[in-house]
Amino acid sequence: MWLKVPQPARGENLTEFPDNLLGKYESLVDTNVIRVEKYKIIRVFRENLFMTKIEFREEIGNTISGDTSFMFTDNWKIDIRSYGDSIKVFSSKDEELFKISEIQLLREFKGYYFLNYKDTNDYWKVKILRLVGDTLEFDFILKDKNIKGITKVEVFTDSNEDASKHFLDPARKELKRILKQRKKGEKYIKSKM
Repeated sequence: MWLKVPQPARGENLTEFPDNLLGKYESLVDTNVIRVEKYKIIRVFRENLFMTKIEFREEIGNTISGDTSFMFTDNWKIDIRSYGDSIKVFSSKDEELFKISEIQLLREFKGYYFLNYKDTNDYWKVKILRLVGDTLEFDFILKDKNIKGITKVEVFTDSNEDASKHFLDPARKELKRILKQRKKGEKYIKSKM
């Protein structure tokens, strides 16, 4: 799903996230945490596993005899601590999801914050951030399956007809309808740090 212009169209770009959004939010479905900072959003992955050395060897294909640390693909930091015939694996990764810039624009409309990501073809991917009480909703503005009947859509199919791209340019009235009919995003609860 691509939009022809950042959303909401003709909206004012914000230079920072408002104070009420700043903070740490914990996922309701897994161990992920989102940190909303003044100029960016970071997703924090943390995982602790406890397993036998035999289970580790079967899963990873390597044996372990002592404590070790290493950086895995995609900047996953892995720390392994040995305890007799078992190990504790702690993995962590911080991923920057959004940073206000010329190619990542933040806009607001009716309590919804629009995270606009510009691609190399001058089209935009848009995610929504909305705080309701202490619950943060975070997801794409729309999924391909939810666009029918909401707004006019241009569909482009590549030459192999393997993939289709949907291009939207919603008017303000259509944007209100999208916000009303869209599915709620991933939910995160604000941490009482």
